[in-house]
Parts: sequence; C-alpha cells; structure tokens
Amino acid sequence: MTKHEFKIRTVSLLVLLTFLASCGQETNRESYKIGFSQCIFPDDLWRVQMISEMERELLFHEEISMEVRFSGHDNEKQLRHVREFIRQGVDLIIVSPFELDPVSPALEEAHQSGIPVILIDRKANSRLYTAFVGADNLKIGNIAGHLALNILKGIRDEKAPAILELTVPELASPFLERHNGFVEVVEPYLSDSVITEAYYSARIDDLRHTLLNNSNIRIIFAQTDIIGIKAKKIVDRLGLGDKISIIGIDGLAGPGGGMQAVADGVLTASILYPTGGEKAIQIAVDVLNDRYVKRNNELETTVINKDNVRLMMQQSSKISSQQNDIVRMNEKIFEQISIYRSQRNLIYIFSFTLVVGLILTAYVLKSRTEIQKINRRLSEQNEEISRQKDREMQMSKKIKETTQAKVRFFTNISHELKTPLTLILGPAERLLTELHGSPLKKEANLILSNAQRLLRLVNQLMEFRKIETGKLKLNVSQVNVFEFIEEIKESFSQMAESRKIDFRLLSDKKLVYAWIDKNMFDKVFFNLLINAFKFVDDHGRIHVVMDEDKSKNDLVIKFKDNGIGMMPEDAEKIFDRFYQVDSSKVKGTGIGLALSKELVELHCGKITVESVPDVGTVFTVTVKLGNSHFSKSEILPSHEKMELDRMDKMLSYQTDEAPEFLSSGSTSILLIEDNDDLRSYIAENLKDQYKVYEAINGEAGLTIAFDEVPDIIITDIGLPRIDGYEVIKTLKNDLRTSHIPIIALSAKDELDNKIKGIKYGADDYMTKPFSFQLLLERIHTIQINTQKLREHYLYELPPDRSVNPGELDRKFVNEFTSTVQQNITDPHLDVRILCEKLGLSKIQLYRKTKATTGYNVNEYIRNVRIKLARSILLSEDLPMSEIAHKSGYSSSSYFATIFKEEFGVTPSEYKKSRGAREAEPISKK
Repeated sequence: MTKHEFKIRTVSLLVLLTFLASCGQETNRESYKIGFSQCIFPDDLWRVQMISEMERELLFHEEISMEVRFSGHDNEKQLRHVREFIRQGVDLIIVSPFELDPVSPALEEAHQSGIPVILIDRKANSRLYTAFVGADNLKIGNIAGHLALNILKGIRDEKAPAILELTVPELASPFLERHNGFVEVVEPYLSDSVITEAYYSARIDDLRHTLLNNSNIRIIFAQTDIIGIKAKKIVDRLGLGDKISIIGIDGLAGPGGGMQAVADGVLTASILYPTGGEKAIQIAVDVLNDRYVKRNNELETTVINKDNVRLMMQQSSKISSQQNDIVRMNEKIFEQISIYRSQRNLIYIFSFTLVVGLILTAYVLKSRTEIQKINRRLSEQNEEISRQKDREMQMSKKIKETTQAKVRFFTNISHELKTPLTLILGPAERLLTELHGSPLKKEANLILSNAQRLLRLVNQLMEFRKIETGKLKLNVSQVNVFEFIEEIKESFSQMAESRKIDFRLLSDKKLVYAWIDKNMFDKVFFNLLINAFKFVDDHGRIHVVMDEDKSKNDLVIKFKDNGIGMMPEDAEKIFDRFYQVDSSKVKGTGIGLALSKELVELHCGKITVESVPDVGTVFTVTVKLGNSHFSKSEILPSHEKMELDRMDKMLSYQTDEAPEFLSSGSTSILLIEDNDDLRSYIAENLKDQYKVYEAINGEAGLTIAFDEVPDIIITDIGLPRIDGYEVIKTLKNDLRTSHIPIIALSAKDELDNKIKGIKYGADDYMTKPFSFQLLLERIHTIQINTQKLREHYLYELPPDRSVNPGELDRKFVNEFTSTVQQNITDPHLDVRILCEKLGLSKIQLYRKTKATTGYNVNEYIRNVRIKLARSILLSEDLPMSEIAHKSGYSSSSYFATIFKEEFGVTPSEYKKSRGAREAEPISKK
C-alpha cells in the first residue's frame, strides 16, 4: 500500500466515521410533540397573540413540535380533539377549556394514559392536571371594581348611579371569577338592585334597550375589550358618551386592541390580561425534561389608562420589534440549518472524495459554531424582553406614585400659603382704615393689592386641584352673555382708550342668553382679554364677536386681535399648564389660559386658538345653548344669585406714549419699570425732590430719554420687549444720551449679571429688594459726581478731537467748544446755528450742554465771549470797538455793558488795573 493510498483511505475513514457519528446523534436525539386544544375560533385576536408567543418560544426548542386545533365554542368538538391527541400518543397536552365541565372527562383519560396536561387561561372542574398558566381573574375583577368606584366618586347625580356588567353566556372560569371579584368590591358600596347584569349575545344591539330602560347607568364593565368597544358604539349612538365610562379587559397592543381603544378614548381603562403563551411553552419544556414546575402559575396584570397608555404602547411596540427580530434571526438559523443539511448530503454522496469531504467538514463545523452563537444571542434577547416587561410594570407604578405626590405637594403648599396671606391681608386692611388721610395709606394699599394678587394665584392653583379631583362644582344660571361681557369690557375701556386700541363687542343681538357659571366665565373672559391686551401694540385692534350657531345649538364667542400672534408650536401648547409663549416679551404664570380651558370644558364647551405670527390671534369659546347638558345639582336655583369673585377688580396700566409729569423739581429722573406697583411706589417717593417721568417698557423708555434727555435714568433689567441691558447699551452709545447716569435695578444678584450691567454702561447696579434710602443716597452721589464732571469740562478740557470708545461725552464737549470758538466772532452765533452744525435738535442740544457743562447754550457763548474779550483787552492795545468785534459783539456799547455786568467795572477801568483781576475765575450767573 502506497503512502498516497494510505492517506486517501485514512481521510475516507474519518469522513465515514463523522457521517456515522452524525447519524447516530440524530438517531439518539429525542423529539416531543405537544397537542394544543383551543376553545375559540382561529381569528380571535387574543388567541392569535397567544399562539404567536408559543411559536416564538418553540423557536428555541427544535426538538418540540406542536399541533393546534380550534373547537370554535363547541364543547363536544373540543372533547373529541383532546381524545384524538391521547390516541396519537402526544407527549403533552395543552388545553384552554371552553367551559368548566365538558372537557373534564378527557383530562382524566389523559391522566390515566400518563400524558401531562397544562391548562392555560381557563380552568376545568378537575384536579387531574399538571399545571395551570393564567392571570388571577378574581383579582382582575377586584381591580375593575375599584376602578368603577373611583370613577363614581367624581359623578354628581340625583339618581343613584348604576353599573352595567357585560359578560358572555358560557360557563368559563375567567368570566365567572371576574364577575365574582367585581361584585365582591362593588357590592358593599352599591345595593344589589343598582348593579345591573346583562349577558352579551351575538346581538350587541340588545344593549340599547338596557341603556334606555336604565337611565342611571354611569359605568359599563365589559368582560373583554371587544365587548367594550362594541358597547361604546351603542353608547355614542344614544348620545351617552359623556355620561358613561367603559372599563374593558385584555389590553392587547396594536390596531383593534384595548391599548389603542384607551388611547383613542373609546375605553376609559383596560386591565391587562396576559395570554401566557410563552410561559406555557416554558413550563411544557420543564415537564418534558422532568424538571419541577409549580402547579399554579399566575401571570401579572396592570391597569391601562390615559396616564400610562402611551408609555405602554411604546414599550409594546419595542417588544414587538424585538420579537420580530427574533423571528428574522430564527429564519436565518433555518437558512443555516438548510445549508448545513445540504452540505451534509453532499458529504454522504462524496464521502470518498478527500478534498470535498474536508471542505464540507470545515464548513459544517463553522456553521454549527455560528448557530450556537445565534442561539445564545436569541436567548439573551429573550431574557432582556422579560426584564423589560418587569421594568414596565415597575415604571407604571412609580409614575402613578409620583403623580399623586406632585398633586399632594401643590395642594398642601397652596393651603399653607393661605395662612400667611390671611395674616398679611387682615393687618393691611386695618392699616387702610387707620391711616385715613395719611401719606402711608398708599403703601398700605400696595401691600394689600399685592397680597390679594398672590391670593388669586394660589386660588387658581387650588382650582386646578378641584378640577382634577372632581370637587369644583358648577353653579350655572341663565345669563345675558352680551350684557355680561359688556360689564367686563368696562374694566378695560380706560386702558383701551389710553392706548388708542380699537376695542369693541360685536353682536347682532343684545339679548343672548346662555346657561353658565358667571364666576367661572368671569375668569375665562378676563384671562382672554388680559392676554389680548398683553400682545396687542398701541393703536391695535381687539374685537369680541358673538354669534349663535343654530345648526349646532351653540353660542360662539371669538376674541380677535391683531397682535404679534404665535408660532404653530406655541399655539399647540398654549393651553398646557405653566406653558409661556416667549417669556422675554411678556410675563405671566402660564396658568390663566390652562384654567380657562378647564372651566370651559366643565360647561361641556370647548376653547380653541388660531394664530398667525405678525397677523393676529383668535380665541374661540363655544358653549351649548340651553341647560339639558347640566345635572339638576349644577343649576343654581332661580331665587339665588351668583356673587362674582372677580379675578381683577381693577386693572392698573400705564400708557407707553406720554411720560407722566409728577413734580416740578430741578433735577429730572426717568423711571423705566414694567411692574406697575413698584414703578408707582418709587415715583411717589421721588416726586417731592425730582421731576419724574415714567415708562412701562424699554421702547417707551428710549423714546422718553431721547425726547426729554433727563438728568438720571433708573431702569429695571427684566423688561418686556427690550430688556434693560439693551436699553443701557442703546443710551450709552447715542451722543444725545451718553452723558446720562444710569442706575440698573434687577432681581438677579449673581456676579455675572452685575458685571454685564456695568459692562453695558450702567453707573450703578442695585438688586431687588433694595432700601429706598440707599437708592436716594446713590442718586445724590451721582448728582455730586456729575457736577464735578461739568466743572472739569468747563475749565480743563483740552482742544483734543480724538475719540476713544465710551467717551461720547468728551467728544460732544470737544465738538461743541470747538464749534463755538470757530464761530465766536459771528455776532449772530446762537442755538439755531449750533444745532445745524452739530446735527442736534434744540431740546437735545440744550439738555446735552446743560448736563455736561452746567450752562445753557446762550450762557456758555456769553462766557466764552467775555473771557475772550478780557484776554484781548489784557494782551493787545486795540480800540474798544475792535475788541468788541473780535469777541463777537455787534456794538462796543453793548460790549461795555456786558463787561461791566460781569466784572463790575468798564473795560477801560479793568485795563488800567490789569493784573488785579487776571487770576479771577469767570463768575457763573
């Protein structure tokens, strides 16, 4: 035998041994068959999901096959299927009994044949089974009962509310246990006569008669989501959708499932009823491998409602995606297995071919390694899915606990605030009565008004809580809405007139009656009008338009303005609590419109908004005419009158156009502050010493500063429209106002904010709250420093025309003095000529010159001329007429008169005593 032949025979023998070993492995590999008897039709959505879970779990167990048979609500057919499985000799039977009794004999036969039986979802009247997999239906009934009672807490009705339970006629354990659990919770609170039981049949329309004959039904408990969804259609058809809440069971994901029904508002809530398919296969695998299993395997459940349905749907979608990945990866596994088997067949055929045999052997080994890796990844993903389900349950519980904690926090703190507010309001009101005629009465009134404002904000927060808990009670009465809005409109008339706003109430009728709670709608209309006035510029338009929609029996009220409008993303969130549109433009709490929406919806009405940026906004309030949509307890008796708790009994405002002149002091101060109370308080305390101008925002402040050129400016940093930093920067970079000292006020006391204020040009930066006495001292110090600066400009400025950044005052003085000196010989030199040469108005030139030199323009020209004349008189020997001409005087006699007024002697006498007065400074008239 040659060496080559030996190699061939050796390799061939190895291939043959490999082939025999692989055959032996497959021969020795044990396989199992499971028979599954389903009690429903194949198109049932819940059963489809159960079988899908089983098939996915079986992907991890190639040795197990499963045959599924559907009995379609036929007990005899199901009994026949189970016995056929017994005759076939299947290794394990899974049964979902249609009813309790009929299938029991077959279970006993399986037990006698030694075949393990697993019951899933439904139970049977037999103890001869290996394990049960399913949810605790008695517990689910309890949960449904508690849900129903919680919903009934918020219902106020003269009649005792009733609950309608919709179940199925079959004697299946889930429906019987759910019913018992539900009644167990509800019965102690509601009498037996109130609980109405109706049995679901193929004709769900029979529900119509039950609802018509029992008008006090407020909750429908449907044994399945499918029943609940069908019931919802009947309820809506009868117009009872707003009165009846529907609770279902299953909570399936996907179109047509309970989760989607809850998200769409079809069901009020659904209780998750897991299918248990995956768990059933896992237990079957343990049984077939002689591992210990629990007899009762309870599946977890949870409540799906509007608070958690979105999260549940997202998690379900993620799980579905991961399960699809498992299916795809399993397909790849089967592809690999198919390749493997093909290659194995080739080995059988070409087992004596050395090269082909080696290649195929290597490929098979590699394929097996990859399959093992894929199996491990699939197993890890399956474990992750299980962990994800547990996290979902925990997350849902935490979200519910967090929500309740937040609500309790806001409620408690709102109540806590009322005690100190009472202690503020009481003494403030007493002070007002004690301080009659006293100058401190205005401060006491300021304390009272701000405490009342804080109390209104607290009350609004508490009203949200009342709405959430169903404790906010309606007291509706028939109201002439036109007259009602006219009364509210009067509170805004003065503001509209002052700001030149076209403010109208438009309606074809002046007698338009609707049933509303005046106290609630007073808040709604006030909020909408306050919102409109915030966003409308002066000379704008606000129209309230009323119209009746006869076709829908609605009253439609539109609040139209041509203000700044909103972006679409802002309009979508405008009714969200605490949401504010671009807080740099206007200030607010973000609760007014949210509260308005809640109050309107309590009236079974609706409020919407349409807005276009830079065009305007329209808020539309729609309420139903008549009172049939209110219960008797919500209608105020005719002999009782509604006492309005108006949210704003007085609207304070300040026009943007004209400054308010408060005093006749010599120094003028411009106060820019958007808070009306604070602005009024500061101005009132300054008016005895200074002229005070007021501005409500940065735009108005800049306008007044350029027109009036005040001596000092006090500005808030947090201003609407243009903030205080921008105001300071604009004023300091403008030649007309660069000399004005500026004091910045701000609630921000961080070092960065102070540095920013000084960097922009503020002469001082004070944080709120501040001492008014300290503010007065700072103003006084600024006045002293300004006077010293004027003297410096008057006597010490060199004729330097260079300008450094931030030295606009020096630039002005250099240009002003240079222009005067160049034209001093012109007898006609006056304010008009200087205005033309410097490019300033008369008032701006006057204020600027006065602020930087301490003189008005004519005084300054007079002093320069007399100083020049004295210099010429002492240095040159010229006739008086020529000295007068060089000094800009038109006649020598007028020059002599002015000279004597200034120095007390004539020019000739002064020249004779030259040297005696050379060192004297120019006196200031």
